[in-house]
Amino acid sequence: MPVQRKAQQPRFWSALAAVILLALGLRVAPLVLRPPWMDEAATAIFSAGNSSRNLPLNQLVDLNAFLAPLQGSGRFMPEQVLQHLFAEDNHPPLYFLLAHGWLRLVQPDAGLADIGWHRLLPALLGVLAVLVSGAVGRIALGSPRGGLLAALWMAISPLALAQSLEIRHYSLAILLSTASLLCFVRVWRAHRATQEVPWSWLIFWVLINGAGVACHYFFVMGLLMQALATAVLMRSNRRCWLALAASMALAALWLPALSGFAGSGQSSWLQFDPTQPAALLAIPMQGLLGVLFTAVAPGTYAVHGWQWPFAVAAGLATLTAVVTTLRDGRGATPSSRLFAVLVGSGLVVQIGLSVLLLSDFTKGFRYSFFLIPAVVGWLASSCEAWLRASDPRQHRAVTTLLICALISAIGVDAGAVLPKWYSADLLAERIARDSRHQVVLVYDHAPVGSGPMVIGIEPLSVAWWIAKHPDLLRRLEPDGQPLQLLLAADGPGLPGADRNTAAAQLNALAEPTDLWFIGAAPERLISDQCRLAARGSEGNHSFSHYRCRSRMRP
Repeated sequence: MPVQRKAQQPRFWSALAAVILLALGLRVAPLVLRPPWMDEAATAIFSAGNSSRNLPLNQLVDLNAFLAPLQGSGRFMPEQVLQHLFAEDNHPPLYFLLAHGWLRLVQPDAGLADIGWHRLLPALLGVLAVLVSGAVGRIALGSPRGGLLAALWMAISPLALAQSLEIRHYSLAILLSTASLLCFVRVWRAHRATQEVPWSWLIFWVLINGAGVACHYFFVMGLLMQALATAVLMRSNRRCWLALAASMALAALWLPALSGFAGSGQSSWLQFDPTQPAALLAIPMQGLLGVLFTAVAPGTYAVHGWQWPFAVAAGLATLTAVVTTLRDGRGATPSSRLFAVLVGSGLVVQIGLSVLLLSDFTKGFRYSFFLIPAVVGWLASSCEAWLRASDPRQHRAVTTLLICALISAIGVDAGAVLPKWYSADLLAERIARDSRHQVVLVYDHAPVGSGPMVIGIEPLSVAWWIAKHPDLLRRLEPDGQPLQLLLAADGPGLPGADRNTAAAQLNALAEPTDLWFIGAAPERLISDQCRLAARGSEGNHSFSHYRCRSRMRP
């Protein structure tokens, strides 16, 4: 038997290497193919140690000056990261500090932030999550094949993959959630064997959980998920409860910082009206979709026309996977029960907090990051049980599920599955195609709420994409005149800013101009020398296009 195990080791490591290469390929191949969206621009600003207040306000500037918040200083300044992040955003700092150090390593010189280098860090963190997920499966299922299945599911999970492709902190949150689950599973395994888990594991677990909350406040939902699962699976385990209590104590240290975000409009979109039955019904439905999309995902919508066939194919793959699972999924093992309890506990926590706090935490699938490792473990344990059975239908069920998941993962890379709502490339192409004269892009900032607020990230995301595509930029300068941009803003948090200055700047333009408003187009900024040419939405960015004669006057 030992000889057989020794002979299997090379095959195991070769298979694991293939899974890692697959995970790396899926995460690296599309890094620079899609434009950044506004949240990515915000993350890049703070990761560079900059402030969105570095944007020139109420003045016409060229592209380089407008992109000042995305310019690196070439210096290591983590104190600036903390200062600007806490003043303007509502996220804890761990990822931003890590990204700041990463940027100093890969892009040490001052200059415009590189989209690919920024996205490579989340991609590599996603690959690390694949490795840790393999360890979770190996311990929980007690077999090398179980570890490989858990690693493979994390590698091709559409929802995990989508979070590894953008400049955000969710990839790190998934990695830390997986590491926390590894500790939980280690405690569960010791509990089943009536053994005491070593204190070193408990200390590591608490530290991982502390880091998780320092990455994303919603990590607390993962702690509550584990607490609820502990009450079901091992309620008498005092060491487990002690570790969870210590983790919650670390989380409570962030309450003063979290209270400073009260009134911020950046999370107002989660609020819902509890008197509306449709809003209440949407919460459990979206929670279940977050679980489903961890395994297989349809094309949720198509921005480009070529995406529709892929969206239909992914939808059929999802339906096939669900039907196959319901038809051929039989038998429950201790490990599958473990993960099923965790997933069920996570949904109860997510849905319950949504209703209790009147904030729909299921609305953004990325907020289900804490559930992803548990769903992956559930899938791996189910597949392992089916592969051990002698029924060929169950073997086919595993193959069908994995193929459907891989189709969905390829669709994520292609931008047809779980795509971002905003596509700055489409708006930039529309502006270049329809403009005849000097191009001026204007954005009117309307503050929401009274708390911290990042400003100008929608036009910044568009400008960032334009700057990285010189051919597109040349087309945006039809008269040989440089592209100009203007951010009109005043109000709370912007002392001294005056929108009247913005209007005066626009009225002073002496040449024929194609004036493009991204978002709202306030009348006070539009001269009577301008006529509306088009209004609508491109890449889900709303716009208003005006053609203005020379020497605009109010």
